[in-house]
Amino acid sequence: MRERANEMIIMGMKHGVSLDEQKKDYFEQLDLIEKVLCATSNKGRIDEKTVKKACKLMKKDEDSVYIIWCLNICALLKLKAIKDDNMNGIVSFS
Repeated sequence: MRERANEMIIMGMKHGVSLDEQKKDYFEQLDLIEKVLCATSNKGRIDEKTVKKACKLMKKDEDSVYIIWCLNICALLKLKAIKDDNMNGIVSFS
């Protein structure tokens, strides 16, 4: 995922999108996903039903939304726009 995020950043630069503009775009996409999830949640609870409803509103399947979210997080980490700590970053379970 981190390699794909790096490729995404490089591709943006090749198409004339500055790093600052890319950061802004990634944050906006994450904010949009979060807003749709919150708007479709039941009393602030995000569950499987909420995710399905939110994805339907965004006209994307769950895997696509998850991939967009992860790629944006990885790109923002790479661009040092967010810290890799307990509040941000990638968590993996083995």
